[in-house]
Amino acid sequence: MSWRAEGWPEDTIAVTLYATPAFAAYPDDPVLREQEEPARQLLGREPRTFREWASMSLPPGRDLRY
Repeated sequence: MSWRAEGWPEDTIAVTLYATPAFAAYPDDPVLREQEEPARQLLGREPRTFREWASMSLPPGRDLRY
């Protein structure tokens, strides 16, 4: 199912499409690392890595090229 079909707003899709590769390109960025603890608290679990998220989110048959 696509993000649009799930009801995601266009702005949210645009930000996600921009931010995902930007974050993946700099996995050790200190600013991103600072977000891990708030994410843990908000989610109640460890945050997923980009690779984990992408592998769960890609349609079947598409490979991850990061």
